[in-house]
Amino acid sequence: MYVKSDNNYSYIECYSRDGQFMMIIRWELGRTSLSSNLKYLYIEYNNTMRKLNKEISKVYSNYENNGIDLDIFLTFIENLNSLCILDLYHNKLSTLSDAINNLKYLQILTLSNNNFSTLPDSIGNLKNLENLDLSQNHSFQNYLIL
Repeated sequence: MYVKSDNNYSYIECYSRDGQFMMIIRWELGRTSLSSNLKYLYIEYNNTMRKLNKEISKVYSNYENNGIDLDIFLTFIENLNSLCILDLYHNKLSTLSDAINNLKYLQILTLSNNNFSTLPDSIGNLKNLENLDLSQNHSFQNYLIL
């Protein structure tokens, strides 16, 4: 693993030797390019996520507690067709677009601690989905969550 940063510490990137994992600790859009070999991307507490970059259409994304602008995100999600893990924990989301249907390789979807009361029917088309976490969505409290 190696770490790359700029002199002002506006971003810090961590990569495996084969380019298969990347973690950005601090990030300013436009200053960081993503490897075409990127398989996992973890982003947490990043204020610039309101300006989602289409370049982040890789396999693992975590948008935990970023206050995502839903309109931008729903447009952006259509481009994440190779994504297999999507973590939207604690983002005050209440709706999910049918664009989720484009995520054919999605295996794990974490929607916990949001405001969901329903999900789009298209979520049933996610044939590779193995784990759906809807915990702490109080509107689902009357439903059995498996």
